[in-house]
Amino acid sequence: MDHTYSKARSRRSVTALVSTVAMLLGSVVAAVPVIADAGIAPPGSGGRVVAFGETPEEVSNGTFSAVAAGYSHFLGLDAQGRVKAWGSSQYGQTDVPVSLSSKTVTGISAGARHSYALTSDGELTVWGADDDQGSVPVSLSGKNVTAVAGGWLQTLALTDDGQITAWGATENEQSEIPASLDGKTVTAIAAGYRHQLALTSDGAVTGWGSDWAGQATIPTSLSGKIVTAIAAGQEHSLALTSEGTVIAWGGNDQGQASIPTVLHGKTVTAIAAGDWSSWALTSDGQLVTWGSGAAPESFTGQNITEISAMGYRAIALTDEGKVTTWGAAGAEHVALPDTLIDKTVTAVASGSSHSLALTAEGTVIAWGDNKNEQLDIPTALAGQRVIAIDASLNYSLALTDEGKIIAWGSNPAYVPSALDDQTVTAIAAGREHLLALTEEGRVFVCSGNTAIACDGFSDLYGIFDVPTSLSDKTVIAISAGESHSLALTSEGDVVAWGYNGRGQTDVPESLDSKNVVGIAAGSTDSYALTEGGEVVGWGDYGNTQSRIPTSLLGKTVTAITAALFHVIALTEDGKLTAWGDSTFGQLNIPASLNDKTVTAVTAGEHHTLAIVADEPSTPTLEQATLRSGVIGQPYAARLPVGGVPFPGLVVTSGQLPPGITLSTTGLLSGTPAAAGTYVFTVTATNSEGTVSRQFAMTISAAPVDPGPVAPGPDGQAPVVPRPVPQVKAAKANSSVKVKLVKKKVRAGVRAKARVTVKAKGVARPTGKVVVKVGKKKVTATLKAKNKGKITVKLPKFKAGKYKVTANYKGSKTVKKSKAKKKVTLRVLRVA
Repeated sequence: MDHTYSKARSRRSVTALVSTVAMLLGSVVAAVPVIADAGIAPPGSGGRVVAFGETPEEVSNGTFSAVAAGYSHFLGLDAQGRVKAWGSSQYGQTDVPVSLSSKTVTGISAGARHSYALTSDGELTVWGADDDQGSVPVSLSGKNVTAVAGGWLQTLALTDDGQITAWGATENEQSEIPASLDGKTVTAIAAGYRHQLALTSDGAVTGWGSDWAGQATIPTSLSGKIVTAIAAGQEHSLALTSEGTVIAWGGNDQGQASIPTVLHGKTVTAIAAGDWSSWALTSDGQLVTWGSGAAPESFTGQNITEISAMGYRAIALTDEGKVTTWGAAGAEHVALPDTLIDKTVTAVASGSSHSLALTAEGTVIAWGDNKNEQLDIPTALAGQRVIAIDASLNYSLALTDEGKIIAWGSNPAYVPSALDDQTVTAIAAGREHLLALTEEGRVFVCSGNTAIACDGFSDLYGIFDVPTSLSDKTVIAISAGESHSLALTSEGDVVAWGYNGRGQTDVPESLDSKNVVGIAAGSTDSYALTEGGEVVGWGDYGNTQSRIPTSLLGKTVTAITAALFHVIALTEDGKLTAWGDSTFGQLNIPASLNDKTVTAVTAGEHHTLAIVADEPSTPTLEQATLRSGVIGQPYAARLPVGGVPFPGLVVTSGQLPPGITLSTTGLLSGTPAAAGTYVFTVTATNSEGTVSRQFAMTISAAPVDPGPVAPGPDGQAPVVPRPVPQVKAAKANSSVKVKLVKKKVRAGVRAKARVTVKAKGVARPTGKVVVKVGKKKVTATLKAKNKGKITVKLPKFKAGKYKVTANYKGSKTVKKSKAKKKVTLRVLRVA
């Protein structure tokens, strides 16, 4: 942790704006994208999508007999009795012990911070965090362990004599085996967050440990039932009866204990429980899920034989031994949807657990996780032509050819009214902020909190404070990191602002002498791409992403994209170079790309999307009318050039205006120095052919200052009309209520409060709303468009209970008021 800033590791960094730099709308009058980045293919070079990451290649290609899901990692057991572990190794939970290499593993289990393996000789091996759960109790020496269940804070082991051994945390008595199990033979065990379940040979269930939501109290609906399987989540429990029906109890705030109607009449053969999700496998191979953080409501395809879940993740095994994963580190956003078949894709974007593609027709296709409705394409896009897309944590953005932003999903999927009269030419999605670039080259920073408009809002780390150094500059590209931003000016300079805990906004002095044509913001790292194709990186998260690999020396990079833990560069030969963390195989570039030409790439949190041109194409250089320039004012426009591979560009006749240069990516930029109309011919050449096109650019003299206002008649000062006195109207009475979107969140996760303001005779009250949580306050601005309702994101808190209330500060027409009732926010401890 740096300073007082708490880093959220579930972040997917954003798509970088690089290679062919974002141009100003109106700079080129042609049907070409007004934004270009690493995830956007050059004009005429769209193709099909290839996705990789989330699951290492050896896992995707492997065959397994068992699987297990931990909180941030997965385990697989192959037919030879070898364990494969992937995902987070923060506690060493994916570092399979060498001692297992000479043994035959017969069973596996995964906990929050640990991994477990049972060998053919009945021994249990544990690895991961060095804590109370991290070693096998001496009491198990010489015993034959048949099953193990790893929870958040405790571990259960079942021996062949039907007895349980428990170890780990002792609070809530979750490690103390109930006396009611004495003399009984236990056949199955399950470990939740702070509660445990045991199934005995008579088909009865016993629960113990934390019971604040009733998760350890066996419901009467199980009386007389024979239970065959059990599962424990964060605060709920599941049981599968001999009739093939599922019974759920305990916490239900996310619907995890509400059995869906789709299971009525179905025979369930297996169950699993995530933190706030439930999973059921039916006899016909259908996987049904409900609650929060789950997969789609139903999953059909290959016949699934086994399912395991924990946290927001789940893993399934098919009858062919193949692995499928879902959730925060699942692969549902890597598996391409059928809607992409036969589609030519021109741009791709990645969120934390979802993906977007933009087709040549200007339509958006979304796939992956949808728990925040980030896949639900808004009806506002119907009939619109989309020219750019981006995505971050759990939200999506689209830019239409009319220069308007459409956002959907969770915050910051909110487009403030400050942009209503602006023509936006480029967009960039950060974790909790989005950037918009207008046709005048002005940058707006917008928050996911509806209280904060774009620009002019001061915050602790300066995330929303656009530097004053940009006030007289023309910005041509933007990129948003986790909590910092980058802007590229028409003069080739990089400006950075926001959180700087890792030096990500300290632009290197070495860039002063270089012309930068592209930028990319990662989580806590930043990158610049020079006109010569060199990548410069600074800042770091800890995986040394900003250290450019030597394999790029001597190569010309045309695009770069940065994510949470990894970076990918696209070189002029259409090949990819990746570096950083490869926990989920995000650096494993598929062999299928070896003989292909990649035209665009975007990095997600744990996966990568690339656009591949199946066939090389001749250069394209479309006819376009270049906008006029003014002496002494920065100028930027991009020629509509394309082709596979991307062609080289040369001015073969005529003359560019003095002060203007043409980059290798088709960017005309600089500061004009002489007036006149300049006619020139540009030739584009690649291995498939050559094309030339003539362009004209007009540069005019600087505008003359009109000076002071002319006097009125007879030399008198202009007449200024007096304002008409206004009569004050009586203010309307108001009331305010507050409720929580979720009453329970984990420590480090920002909760959301929904505030409703009502005023007599006022349909759409406006004004400041203050939400108070404990001793902290958050101020939001209620606008007319909110219709009296606003959702406010609260600060992060440590584990505990907090009282939440709200005040409405009133307006010119409405009186202020206070909420009469407080609500309680419960913050859960994270293992």
